[in-house]
Amino acid sequence: MAFSGITEENYSGPTRADDTGRGPHNKDVEIYHLGTGWSPEYEAPWTPPLYPRMHLLPNGNVFYSGETTSSAIFNPFTQTWTLNVAKTVYTGQRPGGSSVLLPLRPELGYIPRVMILGGDHPATATTEVIDLSATTPSWRMLSPMSVPRVRMNAVLLPTGKVLALGGSSVDEDPNTASLATDLFDPGTETWSSAGVATYPRLYHSCGLLLPDATVAVVGSNPAKGTFEQHIELYSPAYLFTVDSNGNIIPAVRPTITSVPAELGYGNPFTISTPDASTIASAVLVKPGSPTHSFDFDQRLVGLSFSVSDSGTLTATAPPNSSIAPPGWYMVFLINQSGVPSVAKFLHLSSYPNDLPPKGTISSPATDLVISPGQSVNFAGSATDADGTVTSYSWIFPDGAPPSSSVPSPGLVTFADIGTHVVSLTARDEFGVNDPSPPTRSITVQLSTLQLMFTAPPDGSIVSGKSVNISLSANGTTSPNTFTVSVDGTLIGTKTGRLSTVSFTWKTAGYAKGLHTLSATVKDSTGNNGAASESVTLQ
Repeated sequence: MAFSGITEENYSGPTRADDTGRGPHNKDVEIYHLGTGWSPEYEAPWTPPLYPRMHLLPNGNVFYSGETTSSAIFNPFTQTWTLNVAKTVYTGQRPGGSSVLLPLRPELGYIPRVMILGGDHPATATTEVIDLSATTPSWRMLSPMSVPRVRMNAVLLPTGKVLALGGSSVDEDPNTASLATDLFDPGTETWSSAGVATYPRLYHSCGLLLPDATVAVVGSNPAKGTFEQHIELYSPAYLFTVDSNGNIIPAVRPTITSVPAELGYGNPFTISTPDASTIASAVLVKPGSPTHSFDFDQRLVGLSFSVSDSGTLTATAPPNSSIAPPGWYMVFLINQSGVPSVAKFLHLSSYPNDLPPKGTISSPATDLVISPGQSVNFAGSATDADGTVTSYSWIFPDGAPPSSSVPSPGLVTFADIGTHVVSLTARDEFGVNDPSPPTRSITVQLSTLQLMFTAPPDGSIVSGKSVNISLSANGTTSPNTFTVSVDGTLIGTKTGRLSTVSFTWKTAGYAKGLHTLSATVKDSTGNNGAASESVTLQ
């Protein structure tokens, strides 16, 4: 989970498999720092559940809220844990329950409150809340949901209310499915009925807030090999109203004309809307990523704003990355009737004016098809229009080596059959990375076709106004099409019934130093081969 503008935490999950197919849970915390990579492992003094429900707090600490009865706090700055922060009122554990960081509101000082719901076997309907701004935080029991829920989902709506849905009384039993949906109001701490679903939503189900303020409800896997394929779209009551005749009709929604594409912390920004005078609240909502009854990224942050003379809203971005981690957010406006707009997306960044670097893969110049055990020469570079490229990260899936941190790593061997997508990511001095890293697909397939350079030798020194490049192909079915590139630029193509071919590299305009030669061959049956090597031009 991300916990600040430049770092990210990795915790829990199974270690290597034992006889049951899953090893003990990992107790080590690793912290990823943009630009420098992973930290050493920091072993926790306790063993977490497989899916620890953890929330980033406004003070930068990370709060563990369940499924056990004891809560804990991790300080990423000192890499230390505080255990037994609070005990839940419910004495049982809550596997298959959920946890929600309630809305962070600027007018309330971004006070963090966490709510836990449901879980256990058989399921409980109980819910609890903890105020982590208190000197001695403690869990407090709330009113229960209308039905017990295990393997449930809890979704933050743009209004700040929490939609509790899905699950069952008996784990993975569709006959005890909790079809009723509940809506929790954090302001009044009360529940209300929110409709009834059609399909059971048990293990591996998901509830996800969409930009139009509806909720997609998908999945369910009550038994191995059994999957629910129906999708339900839940439209909350705030999307409807009643006309003068008592008929239910769609509510009139506020609209957002535009928001900035990029936004920095603490900065004022304009939300253009024709409905400025009717807006009661403006919020940022992190796009969801739920799994196993919990959404690690789920977060709603309120925005302070004023109405300008021009009829637009002037809002202020959250003050720091602990309140709102960097990334994409949905902007919602909610009018005085409680009706939300359709969202606009903006990107929140610690460096909003920084242009990211742009990477290029020069070798190989194109995607390649090779034989098992064949090597491919990789070379790349990156530029930064307003800064300096400080690091490179190559990923070679199933390659040897599997990764590299230099611009031109050279030969990489692929032995496994299949398609391996290689990527090159560049970062600048602020740790901002290329948002669209270049890739090459290396497909490894069984073939008798082989292509090799016969001249010049790999690693050799060449000179002169022209250099002879010779290729030889084995196992082809003529006619064959050969291509040769230098540093990713095509210098020649030849088609014929020969298995050997030569090209002339005119060296005028090429700088002295290391250059990459790449070649491909394709025969009449569609088989492909590739080869690459490096030479030094004097």
